[in-house]
Amino acid sequence: MLTDAVARMIEIFRMVSPLPAFAFSGLSGCWVHLSTAAIKLDHAMEALSLGRNRRDGMKFVRRIAALLAAALGTYVVAVVANSQFVMNAHNVPISFSDRFNMTAFDVSNMWLYLVIILVALLLGFLIAALVKRLLPRLSRYAFPVAGAAAIGATLGLMYIVFQTVPISGARSAMGFLSQVIAGGIGGWIFARMAGGAANSGTKPSENAKTVS
Repeated sequence: MLTDAVARMIEIFRMVSPLPAFAFSGLSGCWVHLSTAAIKLDHAMEALSLGRNRRDGMKFVRRIAALLAAALGTYVVAVVANSQFVMNAHNVPISFSDRFNMTAFDVSNMWLYLVIILVALLLGFLIAALVKRLLPRLSRYAFPVAGAAAIGATLGLMYIVFQTVPISGARSAMGFLSQVIAGGIGGWIFARMAGGAANSGTKPSENAKTVS
């Protein structure tokens, strides 16, 4: 180690130097204290770095979990709403048990829509994170608005590609609005789970007061 090498050099220099021994003992003592302090500082910096990496890793995991929960929440609300609009469009009486069974069937089988929602929300939340930095006053609403806009844009893109909306219940104005609201709920879930809601409630002036 570097400290051992320097200690040996001091010892060799003491043996060949005409200076009194107490001068070298003081020098050796100073070096020991300095090297000990340097080692402790290095360990402290390493621990701080590990702690920061661990916190960053936990933050990343929390955001991934929040994204998955937001997508799942959006999916459930959107599919349930879609099923009701589809059944109501036939203008025939449907018992509660049949309505429940049809809704449960849709929720358990429209997994492709879940994947589409997941990708749409991911893109929307990335844009929302940028908007939060540029417009901190709007940070409280960034993720819910981004979720709603992402679902609305996705349905619009579907219409451009297929000349229709594959989600049957979203073809009417109210049905489309229900899907957009589902996206907003997903954005709210993400903000709550990822910690965005807590951070968004702090105003820049409050941050300045805290720093000062």
